[in-house]
Amino acid sequence: MRNTYEDRKGPDWLKRDYYRASAWSMAMSAYFSSSRHKGASEEEISEIMQSYEDQEAHDHHDADGPVFCEGGMNRTPRPNYPTQNADKGLVGAALIGFDIEDGELVNLEILAEVPDSGFAEAALKSMESLRWEFDDMQPDAACKRSRGNMVYPFLFQMAR
Repeated sequence: MRNTYEDRKGPDWLKRDYYRASAWSMAMSAYFSSSRHKGASEEEISEIMQSYEDQEAHDHHDADGPVFCEGGMNRTPRPNYPTQNADKGLVGAALIGFDIEDGELVNLEILAEVPDSGFAEAALKSMESLRWEFDDMQPDAACKRSRGNMVYPFLFQMAR
């Protein structure tokens, strides 16, 4: 099952709540694995992040047409931890939606942020200068260079 905004059927409030629930799940994992709390293991957090990566890989392929060209972000987004949140020991998560048009990340949008305290703005800012770089050698010459409804998860947690 694909995990993109366009595939979600139903009213807009349901789509927003879907992303907010995903962000809460990530934030709770960060909370329980932070230096101030115990609970979720590194293995559990790795499984959550792996599920996002697996879904992202799956989302690069369309059953209805050519596949999305092979490639990846030119660098990993590294948002600054909001100082006011670090001072308070807050952990959180944000989901940023975007489209790719011939390598450019466009239509950047905050899909969810928990708690509402500056994490999403930091995540969004870290993505503004990114590009999608396509591999020089493509296994499918007819691949697409544009893709809509991409989602990038950000997890903010205190170091152990």
